[in-house]
Amino acid sequence: AHYDMSIANGKLTDVTNSGFDAEYVGFTEGDFLEEENDKILNFTGDKSKYVKLPLGLIDDETFTIETTFSTSTSAAHWLYSIGNKTGVWPNVKNYIFLNPKQGNGNVRFGIKDSDKELLFQNATIHSGEKNTFTTTFKEGEISLYLNGELVGTLPHTYSVMDILKEGVDPTTNSIGFIGKSLFEPDAAFTGKLADFKVYNYTLSAEEIKENATLTDKEIVDLAKANLAIPNADDIRGNLTLPTSSDKGASITWETDRPDVVSVNKEENENYDDIPAGVVTRQNSDTQVKLTATIHSGQVSDTKQIILTVKAKTE
Repeated sequence: AHYDMSIANGKLTDVTNSGFDAEYVGFTEGDFLEEENDKILNFTGDKSKYVKLPLGLIDDETFTIETTFSTSTSAAHWLYSIGNKTGVWPNVKNYIFLNPKQGNGNVRFGIKDSDKELLFQNATIHSGEKNTFTTTFKEGEISLYLNGELVGTLPHTYSVMDILKEGVDPTTNSIGFIGKSLFEPDAAFTGKLADFKVYNYTLSAEEIKENATLTDKEIVDLAKANLAIPNADDIRGNLTLPTSSDKGASITWETDRPDVVSVNKEENENYDDIPAGVVTRQNSDTQVKLTATIHSGQVSDTKQIILTVKAKTE
């Protein structure tokens, strides 16, 4: 999922089109600001304002959370939490969290099962400036990066899936929060959120460094250069149309011949949905023009791909 602070229908839009739009609570459109060509969500420390991370967002032990934000506030304020059962110490268990700037000015990241909390506190953000904090998860190890540089690791024996099982109330339709601590006496987050991504795999150190230094334009340009449909001049079967790039750009599609190549998922009553990319071959070879719109932050571009759909066999 990728939240670039685009909104629709009371939710942060997952611009990867993976279906993980995130409901925001208490915010109004006035809390979404334009700043340095980025759209940001302004958190003012109001406990009634937070974002609910949707169920299904994390479904494996291997994933990555990457968030870009700014804050100058030193407090017990969590930027995000995985786990959604709130309470008071010592009754809060089974969670993962990031506080980007605790009382002493350092980062505070933690993971806790039903028994013991493990902490990382050996990094300091640039106060008041935009920072990117990335955490990669794989079995037995969490690696932590600040602005593309590795700042620490947390070896562990925990299962994130077990933490989610015990630390999430599924009736709330969320697995955690942005801007809200699970400890009820804690302050709400104060700062500005520009970007929040959850990858369903463990990013490499090289990918993280590149992500931290690429501009939105570079991300879009790279996605455009790499976007292709294999065997475009000899299409005989259904297509896989990517909805995001490996650097987090979102991709949407249009077609000039929807009767030949579909680009939208369609509901199919009493059956599984029909995916995008279905090809319907005609009596003769048919040329189809697909247009991809590639988007990252406030930057977008288009790419046209010409397909030749071969005639159906008799």
